[in-house]
Amino acid sequence: EGHFLAPDQDLELKLTWTKTDIGFVDAGFDRWRKYDDDTGGYAPLMIPHAFSLDRELYLDNGRVWLDAGLSMPQWPRIVVGYEYQFKNGDESTLQWGAVGTNAAAFSPDTRSILPASKHINEGVHILKLDLSYDLARWHLEDNTRLELYKLETGRQNALAESLGSPPNVLANVNETDRHTQGANTFSVNRQLADWLSVSGGYYYSRLEGNASVGLNTEDSSGFYYQNFQWSADDVVLRRQSQAASVAALAGPWEGLTLSTAAQGEWTRQESMGFENLRSTLLPFSGNEEIGTLDSADAREDAAVRYTKIPFTVVFAETRLEQESLRRFDEGYIQAFSSFGPFTNHSDTDIQSEEYRVGFSTSPWQRFSLTASFKHSDKHTDEGGTNNLVGDYPGFIQWRDIGDDQLE
Repeated sequence: EGHFLAPDQDLELKLTWTKTDIGFVDAGFDRWRKYDDDTGGYAPLMIPHAFSLDRELYLDNGRVWLDAGLSMPQWPRIVVGYEYQFKNGDESTLQWGAVGTNAAAFSPDTRSILPASKHINEGVHILKLDLSYDLARWHLEDNTRLELYKLETGRQNALAESLGSPPNVLANVNETDRHTQGANTFSVNRQLADWLSVSGGYYYSRLEGNASVGLNTEDSSGFYYQNFQWSADDVVLRRQSQAASVAALAGPWEGLTLSTAAQGEWTRQESMGFENLRSTLLPFSGNEEIGTLDSADAREDAAVRYTKIPFTVVFAETRLEQESLRRFDEGYIQAFSSFGPFTNHSDTDIQSEEYRVGFSTSPWQRFSLTASFKHSDKHTDEGGTNNLVGDYPGFIQWRDIGDDQLE
């Protein structure tokens, strides 16, 4: 099935093939266009009242996908797939520039109504593999995703324009972002008895990416305008995460049901970046930084439900959480006439508890009443050292938050 509309290029085509006890194929392509207005703000006391870029602004959005599955009896169910998503074109932004008789000097008649736009070229490739199988009353499932992402943007903003002349100040900004991320999730569950079911899961993710940005500010002659010619050529980020969870549901026994769950998460993140400032008026300045972030989190939940009272559910819940954060940054700052290294090391430990009890009753079809009481405590310990001005956040040592709510 499909449809085609011109001239807006609204295209869509889908193909589905299925054969019982064999498998299926699902494929398709769609593309559509989004238009933006190329005018800026409106000033009724200014001549002209509004300004335009005098060109069409639109983004072409689209997606291509192909999924193929194998569903033969006594075999694991296997699904492989590929998907590509893209976005390309120009869209308007609200970074409106200033216009007036002498906008660069912010004359009294200056108004920020000059329109602006951004060019976007974005694409992501997604590969996926899904497996599921029932073995000895256990249901096993594994899902894998791999994502390759690319984003390039560019924009030229007229920061200040005097009426009747070319723009006085132009800002050219170019940015890139590329990353590769893979993730895998494995889960298992089983109904052990009529009154007991258990489940568990494990998640792993890894991301590696880099980005860059360049900012050039020019006057109407094409020369650098004052200062602030920024660039950051290689900003690197690496992140690795893991999570594991288990859960159980027991009951009901005479209207009593118990559920419990626990989950642990671990993440390590590494980053590195270097930025510099090129200026015709001031000496070179720049910052270089390397940082790491280690976090660990554990959560435990338990809940009890009692439904033996007519038209009523009585419940009690508890949630515990323990979190640990370790941050470390070091680098070098060269700012005009001053420079030097810096370090920042902070440790944070958080303990949280939450308890809630209550009931919900609905004795008549059109009337229900719920009441509950919740108590929570959160304790945070801070520690660490740095050589930054103000010694922040080292002066914060601990914090306690207590909360009681009646609803």
